[in-house]
Amino acid sequence: MKPFKLLITILVMTFIGSPSEATLIILRGTLSSTKIGDSNKSTFSQRTFAILNTDTGEGTLLTYGKSNGFKYYFVNELTDVVVAKVVGSRGITYTAAQFAITVFGPGNDIHVSSFYMRGKDTNMPFGGGVTTAFPKTSKGVARFIIREGSNSPQILEQSLSYIFDSNRTIAANDASKTMGTVISELEVYLSAEGYTESAQ
Repeated sequence: MKPFKLLITILVMTFIGSPSEATLIILRGTLSSTKIGDSNKSTFSQRTFAILNTDTGEGTLLTYGKSNGFKYYFVNELTDVVVAKVVGSRGITYTAAQFAITVFGPGNDIHVSSFYMRGKDTNMPFGGGVTTAFPKTSKGVARFIIREGSNSPQILEQSLSYIFDSNRTIAANDASKTMGTVISELEVYLSAEGYTESAQ
């Protein structure tokens, strides 16, 4: 499958405190996927890190897994998702994210995708004594219709589960790390675990 860039925009959060540097959020999670096409149906799981910059809206997704004994990872840029704070009953707030996009590539390539995820807010530590209302856990779904060249269309359905990575988030912000530094460190970590960068 050719690389497909996921697109997400992060809502700038209201912080309790006064961070002087860009604040990073690091999430880790799992993707449980079902792929249908070419007279076949398969299921597989992947793991992922999401690194988000609350000041600029930039983000990066590192997804990794194993296929036929080969341990791989790939990197996607994140931009252009609608993210909202939603107030429910009894004053409970949620952070929700959603996007839908259609991409027409060269030839007959088509990528149609939709994404939705939400979690209940709680005060999470971001480093330097700063906390903000953000979900400790978030769950969601993603759906893709993919056609590449003259191949038949395929469907990819994913269940998403993310956890706020407190240790990595605090360490990154206390050291004023850039997103590029965090990504490089995660790539070194994955390489040490035997993963090799690969196209999606």
